[in-house]
Amino acid sequence: MERKAEMREKMLKLLKSIKNYSSLDEKNEKIGIFLKNFIEEKNFKKIGVFSPQGWEVNLWNLWRSGLRNGWRLFFPKIDGKILSYIHVSNLDTELADGVFGIKEPVGKNKEDIENIDLFVFPGVAFSRNGVRIGRGRGYVDRTFFGKNGLMVGVCYHFQLFDFILRDPWDVKMNFVITEKGIFKSKEVWI
Repeated sequence: MERKAEMREKMLKLLKSIKNYSSLDEKNEKIGIFLKNFIEEKNFKKIGVFSPQGWEVNLWNLWRSGLRNGWRLFFPKIDGKILSYIHVSNLDTELADGVFGIKEPVGKNKEDIENIDLFVFPGVAFSRNGVRIGRGRGYVDRTFFGKNGLMVGVCYHFQLFDFILRDPWDVKMNFVITEKGIFKSKEVWI
């Protein structure tokens, strides 16, 4: 069984080999539809989202639509070794390039993550047992370890695996959404 570091390296190489991100537009749209329906079905209003970059699932159109439909979006901002979530109501004026070139909120009013209904995360790979492999910096795991909250990973279907060994500090994804549907985590973590 591959270790997470080896899987991350292999998947990053594959993802970085994608030359034309517009070839992913149809998949992004399908993922957005599944996520929108999930959010509306559960009537979530306060949603922790992310600023997509490069090969990550591009959900900017969904974020814009959500704002028009009354969603309250909270974007992460690197705050030392963790992420703080800040409300953003205008994607054009309230986000700016931050650490690692990722768009972050310019505001400073942090929301308690316990008050946010749902968190959406990109990743390098996900598994049906709820494991997320990120870029390896640990921000998500440090921020959410031991916290309650509904966690949803979004990725392309080729990034979804049946099983990935988890580490004790991993934060479980309750669902993973790909262009092929919504997948509930199979494994109960103790």
